[in-house]
Amino acid sequence: MKLKFLFTLIISLIFTFRSFAQDDTKVKNLHSIKLSYLSLAYNYEHAIAKQAVINSEIKFIYGFGANTIISNSRKSYHVLIPLIRLEPRYYYNFLKRASKEKKTINNSANYLALTVNKSLYPIIKSHGIIVEDVFNVIPKWGLKRTIGEHFIFETAIGLGYEFNTIAKDRARMGFDLNLGYAF
Repeated sequence: MKLKFLFTLIISLIFTFRSFAQDDTKVKNLHSIKLSYLSLAYNYEHAIAKQAVINSEIKFIYGFGANTIISNSRKSYHVLIPLIRLEPRYYYNFLKRASKEKKTINNSANYLALTVNKSLYPIIKSHGIIVEDVFNVIPKWGLKRTIGEHFIFETAIGLGYEFNTIAKDRARMGFDLNLGYAF
């Protein structure tokens, strides 16, 4: 009787520990906060396939200027603009990294993405400053690496197109350089 109980307990513990082990065969859902130059963002990656996610992000971008011409006089200005990003990502070397037993925690891999950004109405805006309403689409190549268990380094670059309400529509270079914390 005791031997049967002990055997059942050991088998149960083995399956319990295996369920907590990292499954390196597919990307995971991930919440994170990212910081880059003059912006702060909340980010959520939702896994839709073994190597693909939909990355959604709400970012707050701060802008300022000193001694700038606004309404025919020189002034300083401050602006805080929310931006929404929706980005399908394909982590093309995720499985290769996993097979070589490289770190894949927090979806650490190289990726291809199609970034779609839409700016919203400014939360803070100095009097007299005009802020463009921007919508852009930028294909990007990027990489994401985890430092330790929770800290993330991410960079991406691409060239796309921007549509806005003030200036002419134009080609747009996209560049991301973020440090983040995944939880």
